[in-house]
Amino acid sequence: MTSILIVDDEHFVRMGIRSSLDWEKYGYVVAGEAENGIEALEKIRSLNPDIVFLDITMPEKNGLDTLSEARQEGYRGYIAMLTCHEDFRLIQKAMRIGADDYVLKNEMTGERMLEYLEKIPKERKHEGADLEEALEKAKEQAFFKLNFLNNLLKIGGIDKSQFLQVHKRYGIRIKCDGIYMILFEIKRFEAVKMRYQNQDSRILLNSVDNLVGESLKGYPEHENFWIGDSYVVLLTFSHEPSQMKTENEVRGIVNRICFQMENFLDLDLAVAVNRGHGDIGEINRLFEETQLILSQSFFQPDKSQFWFQDQWKTAEACELEARLEAAGGEGDLLSVVKEYVVSCRKERLLIDRERFGYLLSSAVSIREREYKLDSRFHFEECESIAMVYNKLEELDGEIETAKNAGSHSHLIHQAIDLVTENLSREIMLEGVAEKLGVSPSYFSRVFSKEMNQTFSSYIIGKRIEKAKNLILTTNLKFYEIAEMCGFHSPVHFNNMFKKVCGMTPNQFRNDREVKKV
Repeated sequence: MTSILIVDDEHFVRMGIRSSLDWEKYGYVVAGEAENGIEALEKIRSLNPDIVFLDITMPEKNGLDTLSEARQEGYRGYIAMLTCHEDFRLIQKAMRIGADDYVLKNEMTGERMLEYLEKIPKERKHEGADLEEALEKAKEQAFFKLNFLNNLLKIGGIDKSQFLQVHKRYGIRIKCDGIYMILFEIKRFEAVKMRYQNQDSRILLNSVDNLVGESLKGYPEHENFWIGDSYVVLLTFSHEPSQMKTENEVRGIVNRICFQMENFLDLDLAVAVNRGHGDIGEINRLFEETQLILSQSFFQPDKSQFWFQDQWKTAEACELEARLEAAGGEGDLLSVVKEYVVSCRKERLLIDRERFGYLLSSAVSIREREYKLDSRFHFEECESIAMVYNKLEELDGEIETAKNAGSHSHLIHQAIDLVTENLSREIMLEGVAEKLGVSPSYFSRVFSKEMNQTFSSYIIGKRIEKAKNLILTTNLKFYEIAEMCGFHSPVHFNNMFKKVCGMTPNQFRNDREVKKV
């Protein structure tokens, strides 16, 4: 059936049009009504009616503005303007901006309405539906194409002749040979997605699509799409015989995309660029190799672009396994891992991140069980090798603490000495941790575990203890005592003293019974 939308600000006009005809009898259906231009545009977008009867004069948004906006948005259905009189100035303007015809409201009897509808060309009655059908087909085509390309990269298993069969069907633009692959990864992607937690996450995905698409204008042989949390660009240059010129073009594309992502979307990227040496049948291996290249950004977070070089080789995982086994349960994991990563970088060896994580997690698990430690090491939470180093440092410290169980560890004894020596100065947890050569988070956790109180609580307790002694044994003024005990001001000293002791410093000094304690 041909769908109709009636738009008029007067209720009786809408009712009159609706009741003027047995619509279904003649193959029509009133799909909806709207009383103003704003509501009309919403209905046009959601219903995509075949015919719209649109009042020229309405409040909020008049018919001319509604007509103009609907056409700008791509609505191609039949629009007839409703008017009470033949105001040719308005009618001419409406026709110029996209109206198909006009109808006088006082002539809209059932018979005249049917005559009018029968005059509308059949192809125009269904143009909106045809457009919607075309859009659905385009979406379906894009879905199958994306699914095919994803499977092509992940699974492969297709030869040149098979590829050519689907090449035209899906509108694939790359050729079979000489494929360049650019693989992008958004650094700290989980944190980036949090920016969009109150919005549709497709905003981010579509923004990346649009920016990359703009950067690839002028390069007809390309495909660009998301594959998991990574973004891939495939390029061929069948009309460019010079490899040097081609690689310069690719470098320009990469730099342009990175610049736009950083400046327009505030995204920090890691990029791997690789070149296929075989035809389309080898593209899944090319993808695996490019993923391996991209994973080096984990081990070299200071670097953003990784270009394939023929002399690169894959590091043997068995070497790391041997080093970890040689360290045994007592060895320093941090040193072992650092030495391995540094040696691979010097020898230009690619480290398999997944295998690396598995072997390291196994070695950590052995130590945690041996020393009965809580499991804190989760490799998948580490965004870079620097985070791995920090966690291993904490693990080594916990092992040291476990070895010295029963008494305060050497680390805590050193911390206590530093506090005692510097009680009159400002003492920061970060500064103490730095002097002791450990991370602040590790030091804070070990101190709380061994002393059964936080580091800041311990400092306050020691300062109040020293202040009480000075109050009882000297005639120093309270501001002098506050300064000697490291309080920011006499007011701060007074407040903290009362909070800890339940009385002010003055009350404490005047209470002779307390002095005898």
